[in-house]
Amino acid sequence: GPYITSGVAPARDPRTGRQNLSYNRMQLKGKDRFGFSMLATQDLAQFYRQYCEMGQPMPVAVAIGLHPIELLASAIHTERDEIELAGARERQSSSGVIIATGTGATGWARSIMTGTHQSVSLQPADPRLGVFVREPWPSLATGASITCGPVDAGAPLVITSQMNEGGVIFADGLEQDRLEFGWGRRVAVTVSDQTLNLVRAG
Repeated sequence: GPYITSGVAPARDPRTGRQNLSYNRMQLKGKDRFGFSMLATQDLAQFYRQYCEMGQPMPVAVAIGLHPIELLASAIHTERDEIELAGARERQSSSGVIIATGTGATGWARSIMTGTHQSVSLQPADPRLGVFVREPWPSLATGASITCGPVDAGAPLVITSQMNEGGVIFADGLEQDRLEFGWGRRVAVTVSDQTLNLVRAG
């Protein structure tokens, strides 16, 4: 049968109420029936599984002829995760999370703090870590209240990925030695027993 190849499907997570837009190829199967092509990692497929588990049909619409900005919004991918820091928890969409040691706070982290006018007090020999969320985007489904803070011993930073694809973890300048960080993966960052030393000339 005929296909719709550029329709946008709005749907809602039945448990959290989070909305999502996605491109899905659709085949017309009858007067009021469509077949949807859904990748297992897509939000739409995850919503559908949840509705099936609840024994309910999934409400979904098909939008055709949208404004180009809305088409771009449905295709854009940002870093999405749930972040837990100092007892607070928040679902976020951002450009990534930067973690720095006290030694590293004189370089990249300092540049971030200068650009954002937010700071974490870290001395070069400080055993704690500093965490910075790059460009957190507030929306109906995501927050931006956790932007930076220290990671103390015994209180790890916990990040759970909600990215369908493209999520990675890597050390500064070593992206080729990365760890894949796809949907559902969880990382806990804690203060190490070993320390780095900052060496100053002269």
